Amino acid sequence: MLSLNIEFAKVDYQSIAEWIHLAPVLLRDHLISQAKEASESESSLKAWGIKIKTRARGQSVNVALLLGELDEDLNKDGELLELLSIYSIIVTKKLRRYGLAKSLIANVISWAKDCGLDGVRLPVPLSSQNIDALKALSPSREGWISSTGQVVGDFSDSEAAKVLLERLERSSSYQRRTASWEISEFPKLPNKLLNDRIRVSLENGWQTPWNPDGGDHRWTPCAEYSRLAWNKGEIIGWLITSLVNHDSLHYAKLWVDPGWEKSGAAFAMLSQVVRSAHFANNGKRIKKARFISFNDNYRHHKWMQQKVKPICDKWSEIDNRDFLF
Repeated sequence: MLSLNIEFAKVDYQSIAEWIHLAPVLLRDHLISQAKEASESESSLKAWGIKIKTRARGQSVNVALLLGELDEDLNKDGELLELLSIYSIIVTKKLRRYGLAKSLIANVISWAKDCGLDGVRLPVPLSSQNIDALKALSPSREGWISSTGQVVGDFSDSEAAKVLLERLERSSSYQRRTASWEISEFPKLPNKLLNDRIRVSLENGWQTPWNPDGGDHRWTPCAEYSRLAWNKGEIIGWLITSLVNHDSLHYAKLWVDPGWEKSGAAFAMLSQVVRSAHFANNGKRIKKARFISFNDNYRHHKWMQQKVKPICDKWSEIDNRDFLF
């Protein structure tokens, strides 16, 4: 490593503006807004940085930033793990390849141990141009292990996507004949029924609907293109999207409760939203879509692989690198 006067810093909301140039461009507005609206104790977002003192002027310069959040996941035995999940590490260009990112991760691991967490997670996109660097930061010889991560698929309003939509519509229409579910628009937030449903999901180890306390604070549901599935007054599933921009819709969460997987409710929600968002004839057509599948939703994961992947313009699989204590 260079002979530098290095100082580690726990970055809080009061000082995040001083580090914002080291944050991913798409997250900068979010970080600034969080600094104004939330307190450090209320947020799952965590940040650490490295400063160096320059020889010429003796001033401290911010040169590296790691962003992470508190997260929960189930291990292969069904046990709940509390993790610090890293989603960004950026080192200023002139000081890359000198071990600063590695030092930041070591510092974060010590913090996580002291806080009684179960480990640290580093998601590695397998198609990333930085895959070698990310794997070098999480070597197996030091105790890092792999676990299944997300799958991300991007597609446009192509003819192939329209064919898939029509299949979904036919399938949900057929299953609707004997189904006992109903589909509704997504409610305004906050909503007591949704909050109650979050509690039920957490108690059962299921996926939650939009939960800002559980890592969903970085995006806001788009009610117009989101749906809920109901049975006898109880929420049994959801499709929740968010607008990345005016031309791209992010399909963030698709879920139906165990026992409802083959009822057609998921296909009904999905076909309604895909039709209205991407194939509407009212001038509001959104050209691009992004689907994300989480590893806690096996059926959706499998459906993504079989049906969505063939029509995607871009397909990315993420390998989680976990360092467990």
